[in-house]
Amino acid sequence: MTNKLTDIAGIIGASKDRELAELLEEKRKRETEALRLYEPAQWQDNFHRSTASERVICAAVRTGKTLAAATEFTRAITGQDPYGKYPKEGGLAVVVGRNWKHIGLTIYPMLFEPGAFKLIKDLQTGKLRAFRPIQDKGRESERIESPPLIPERFYSMKDFAWQDRAEHQFSSLTLKNGWKIHAFSSDALPPKGFKANAIWIEEDLENDQDWVGELQSRLPDVGGKLWWSAMPESRNQAMINMVDRADAQAGRANPD
Repeated sequence: MTNKLTDIAGIIGASKDRELAELLEEKRKRETEALRLYEPAQWQDNFHRSTASERVICAAVRTGKTLAAATEFTRAITGQDPYGKYPKEGGLAVVVGRNWKHIGLTIYPMLFEPGAFKLIKDLQTGKLRAFRPIQDKGRESERIESPPLIPERFYSMKDFAWQDRAEHQFSSLTLKNGWKIHAFSSDALPPKGFKANAIWIEEDLENDQDWVGELQSRLPDVGGKLWWSAMPESRNQAMINMVDRADAQAGRANPD
């Protein structure tokens, strides 16, 4: 009997050790998730803090506009927005690219693949953090890619719907927290009859007048937010109109 009890105790002990090891590994993974290590510049933080129903990010190539827009999207759909602008669960999000190729080459990698930004080991703490170009000058060779913005713990690959899987052109995904993502190409007519909590437009649209007006109408019923990231020389009149509206509200305490 004693030997059997010892065996049982050993099995229980080993099981607890495995459980503890799994919990510690999960804790390590969460501490190094991209959202936890993201360090916005002041202009990016201003964008994230804004509670306006519509926001515009106009910036040149490689300045972080797409990163800020994608981070806002990820914070929304994973229930991790620090400013409480979106529901924690069960929301609906839309991302619109110029065409399906743009969704596969730009939007999918930014959200679901490593490398949205660079990490480096801090010399003082020994922990990973975001690479800081000025502070870390000369250490460029030590940089590594960040994990994907959207961690795999939030979704399963089987829950993707694809326009073209081989090209990473996804059309929808339901996350484990109930949030639904829909991706659309602007070279088609915009969908109608839905309510969106978060809408991200990435770069110029093929048919901006139809798309932007339709997307704006999807926001009010649920207090949704729309943001548009694009180059300053955007050829879309709807973008120019939005920038003009934003300029007219400069200095307001609570711009809409």
